[in-house]
Amino acid sequence: LRAATESDGWVLSGSIAGWDRAIEDLFDAVIFLFVPPAVRLGRLRARDLARFGSVHEDFIEWAKKYDTAGLEMRSLITHEQWLSERTCRILRMEGTPTKADSLAHALAFVETGDDAWVRSPRPEGNSCA
Repeated sequence: LRAATESDGWVLSGSIAGWDRAIEDLFDAVIFLFVPPAVRLGRLRARDLARFGSVHEDFIEWAKKYDTAGLEMRSLITHEQWLSERTCRILRMEGTPTKADSLAHALAFVETGDDAWVRSPRPEGNSCA
């Protein structure tokens, strides 16, 4: 924590919902990328295969629940709730942009606050309100 607060800049990736409020409130900006379920699950399968030589179906079954589960697990609604509690700027990106496009837009957002690329505020039918 001290290293982060003493640094000129740092990046943390992944889900940190529920870690620690002291860390969660350090951010100047948050970038939330929502990838369609079929694409996300395909990437998880490919990652499992590359890392472990096989697909862990129990993990895939758990991951399938992300879009429909409640607050009892890491889910879209958990992340929406977490995002709603942030006081920093939030960029929402949706879809399957290339790595280059994602990076370019993320850098523009961090440097200038430009969030014009956002396609929609949240996936259809998903809300924590």
